[in-house]
Amino acid sequence: MMIGDLFQDLRFAVRLLFRDRSFSALTITVLAIGIGANAAIFSVVNGVLLRVLPFDRPDRLVIIYGVQPSRGGAASGVSLQDFIDWKERARSFETVAAFNSASTNVTGERGPERIEYATVSADFFAVLGASPVIGRTFLQEEDLPGAGNVVVLSYGFWQRYFGGDRSCLGKALTIDGSSRTIIGVMPPHVSFPEPGTEMWKPIALAPDASGARDGRWLEVVARLKPDVALDQAQSDMWAVTAGLEEQYPATNNGWRAQVTPLHEAIVGSARAEITLLWGAVCFFLLIACANVASLSLERAASREKEIAIRSALGAGRMRIARQMLTESLVLSLTGGAVGLFLAVWGVGLLRSLGAGRIPRLEEVKIDLWVFLYCSGISLITGVVFGLLPALRASKTAPGQSLKSSGRNLIGSSRYRSHRFVVSGQVALTLVLLVGAGLLIRSFINLLNADSGFNPRNLLTVRIAPPLASPRPDQTMRSYIEHFLGEREKTARFYREMLMRIDSLEGVRSAGAINRLPMKGSWWRISFTIDGREPSGHGEKPTAFGRVVAPGYFDAMSIPLLSGRVFEEMDDGSSQRVAVINRAMSRRFFPGLDPAGQRIRISGEPDEFGWATVIGVVGDVRHAGVASEAEPMIYVPFSQAMFGFFGDWGMTLVIRTESNPLDMVAAVRRVALDLDPSLPVYEVGTMEEAIADSVAERRFNMVLFAAFALLALALAAVGVYGVISRQTSNRTHEIGIRMAIGARRGDVLMMILKEGAVVILIGVFGGLVGAVALTRVMESLLYEVSATDPVTFSVLSLILFAAAILACYVPARRATRIDPMIALRRE
Repeated sequence: MMIGDLFQDLRFAVRLLFRDRSFSALTITVLAIGIGANAAIFSVVNGVLLRVLPFDRPDRLVIIYGVQPSRGGAASGVSLQDFIDWKERARSFETVAAFNSASTNVTGERGPERIEYATVSADFFAVLGASPVIGRTFLQEEDLPGAGNVVVLSYGFWQRYFGGDRSCLGKALTIDGSSRTIIGVMPPHVSFPEPGTEMWKPIALAPDASGARDGRWLEVVARLKPDVALDQAQSDMWAVTAGLEEQYPATNNGWRAQVTPLHEAIVGSARAEITLLWGAVCFFLLIACANVASLSLERAASREKEIAIRSALGAGRMRIARQMLTESLVLSLTGGAVGLFLAVWGVGLLRSLGAGRIPRLEEVKIDLWVFLYCSGISLITGVVFGLLPALRASKTAPGQSLKSSGRNLIGSSRYRSHRFVVSGQVALTLVLLVGAGLLIRSFINLLNADSGFNPRNLLTVRIAPPLASPRPDQTMRSYIEHFLGEREKTARFYREMLMRIDSLEGVRSAGAINRLPMKGSWWRISFTIDGREPSGHGEKPTAFGRVVAPGYFDAMSIPLLSGRVFEEMDDGSSQRVAVINRAMSRRFFPGLDPAGQRIRISGEPDEFGWATVIGVVGDVRHAGVASEAEPMIYVPFSQAMFGFFGDWGMTLVIRTESNPLDMVAAVRRVALDLDPSLPVYEVGTMEEAIADSVAERRFNMVLFAAFALLALALAAVGVYGVISRQTSNRTHEIGIRMAIGARRGDVLMMILKEGAVVILIGVFGGLVGAVALTRVMESLLYEVSATDPVTFSVLSLILFAAAILACYVPARRATRIDPMIALRRE
């Protein structure tokens, strides 16, 4: 009997909804947009935050960072020597491996190409629990210098470069001038440590590297033992690093280890942004529900006579409520089905907008979990927007409704429900609008922030001559001599290249740097100031380091504040020199002239001596326009002893007279003439680099603003729909008012005043909600308060004006009612 009743309710609901097609189409459209947007964002939540990593027992994988708690505890790398000691002394891990990401030149049958790769220790793949699809991974002895002339390829590189040919095993690739043999291919899901990693090669370092314990360039991944919890591993590593601090106070003083789950290390930076977007889209769905609920209440009011007749004929309250709720569920499930198709399109759009900015975004897809989520919120949505109309309809008094014959007076109690729903919709919309407004203001402030240089007409291209690794029989002294010879040869190469580029028509100036601004702070170095003792804790001061070629500061338009910048005479045979930025001058030489001060960079051989500060330049926001300028030491390429991994890579910065991209072909020709084996890559402009540095914020802003604008449109449509239906249902009442002397202006003001009260209640509620909820956005804002009064007041006025305009149209139409026709209406 029950099942038969349900099918009868279902058939009746479908027949009614087909009869009221305009209402059904509007409701399904609103719900499809709300549910589809929700499903699309949930697919990101699911793929990025909830889905486990594609490794064996991924919950046991951790990243171990070096940190200095006394300096804020920011994550840092690990030196080779510390890694070896960690591996030997820690008792909490099954296996431990080190890695470092970089890029390299590959030359094979298809010519030179630049790819992303990782240098890893032999246990790297064992830690991940990953096995090759063909071939093998690294042996322990291949970690030794000179023994590891082998590589493992990613599945994508294997398919692209060799067409999936299994006979590639044993073939040689020339990588940065050295021949390496292919020994294996990893499965498609293995691309760690970076999504674009296409190759792995074993670590090969000089046999005598004891002086580089403070050269923290490695990262460490480990697998916890089955019976070890994360906090136990953290305590273990804390004890290990405390022992190293006692044993090596000169380099390890103040350093500890931070153990972090691998999943958190990969996606943690995006968690707040994704959660915020999910919250925003849930708000949007609530607004859609409120919109549909208000329309459903008005539709239920217009059906009072029908419901009263059904009740008089014997239908109970539960049966009527069930019928109304069935209609709501039919609408919500239909909207959910359409929304799922919209979500497929939305996921593709999210991938294109967030590519390279959100970790694991390439894994996002519509899967079973998204389908179940979409089905679940469709059912919940149907109940949310259908419950109030169903309850209202079930309480209809048959006698009173039949006697009223459609005469709806202003004092009718049912209008309270309508106004409550509209006020709630306005309040939720304002919260979204304020959130979007704060992000937009923050983004505008970022675009107007002073980056420390002039980005206009600035071309950037990167080139990377190879840097040979030490031979197995080479001592550290021998390798340093080889390094200095290679550095001088490469310095001549860059000098010649910059001279030729500088002579090109349309070029104003040119220089080079090893790490471009807006690409992250990167490479923190410790140093000693001549005549000063280390701090009371024995810690050396630190700054970030950059290697530049003469002409760089001029090409970037970085102002010289005092002294001079590098010139051609500052070569490998001259007195060592350095240029510092204003932030370093203020922090380490307050009230002093830094010119003539001497510094020694830690980790460099003692015989290289002190570097004399010759000038101070303006601050540059290297980590992005939202970052603060950090102390920075610049050294000339011809004297550099740090900042290079596997190659002599430098980014050329070229100031042009007009569109910088017009010079790309000419720059490529110069590079080709000097060395045809070196690819030119990372071609772009500094304006693009700045845009990329704020891309994640732009992504959040665009989506948040889109949801807010849609919510504003839904709120306006909802207000219009409710006022329009109420005005239509009150035709008889309005006719009476006009018949007894009310003027058209009086009717207009009456309807607008009623609408304004409802809207103002919603605006007030929205302001309270926005003050409470926008505080969670503080970490995403830049130079704007989470309670910025300008944003709150302007957007409140915009929402109020849009809602009043939505009221005005039906109110204006009501003034044109003919009283005689209205009085005859039943």
